[in-house]
Amino acid sequence: MSFQRCFLAASAFLSTLLLLNEPRAFADTITLDDFSTAVQFNSGQFSSSSIWNAFQSTQSTVRIGSGVTATWFDNGSGILGGRRNVVAQNAANSTQASRVGIKDTLFVDSPASNFMCLTCLFYSFSPINVDLYHRFYIDFVGLDATAVGKITGTLTIKDSANRTSVATLATTSAFVGRNFYELNGATNWNNINRSDIVYAEMSFTTSTNAVDFRIDAMGFSTNPEPSTFVVMAVAFAAGAGIHWRRKNIRKDRSSNDTPKP
Repeated sequence: MSFQRCFLAASAFLSTLLLLNEPRAFADTITLDDFSTAVQFNSGQFSSSSIWNAFQSTQSTVRIGSGVTATWFDNGSGILGGRRNVVAQNAANSTQASRVGIKDTLFVDSPASNFMCLTCLFYSFSPINVDLYHRFYIDFVGLDATAVGKITGTLTIKDSANRTSVATLATTSAFVGRNFYELNGATNWNNINRSDIVYAEMSFTTSTNAVDFRIDAMGFSTNPEPSTFVVMAVAFAAGAGIHWRRKNIRKDRSSNDTPKP
């Protein structure tokens, strides 16, 4: 067998061995909510009859009047832990109602002269490791010009001992697509058990009227898995080895073809 084939076979074997021995209990992301579970029309779900009566089942939206706080829950798939609790609040100085909906996306519709001051989502789940999943992502699929920089995102996470860390997610550079936010700068980061996070609360607040946005999914993300870098390194080494071998073969042939005196 040629040197190149031996080297490639050994490289492939090493890559496979490393991949098999790497812990496979994680993927690149943990989805917190993909919003595939819509707002549900369950009896007694909403906090008051006024909210109940304002529910629009065809669009899965809740109409929230001036000074009103709506609370509800949704159970289903696509939600980490299987349950989403929601609080949506319209400021008392608003002159129009807001709409908050969940149906494949989370969307907030605040008309002109309206201050939608709080939309908050709560999740409880089995422990995850935010040392590994140390980036939070938000997939914006709709973001009007007024919303950029005017929404304050706040992620609160807790470990099983109820120790809390809070990260502020700035939207000054937000764009339609996947936005990443590093969590290792969150408050109290070094004092929580980062391998035992069991609770997350994501809130969006604004004091500016007519802020509309739509989110397709959000969750926790890690950098590319270590095996990715291993495979890349092995492939690079294999390429370098083949190049070196071919160079030496050409050199040997050249020296053999040189006429002897």
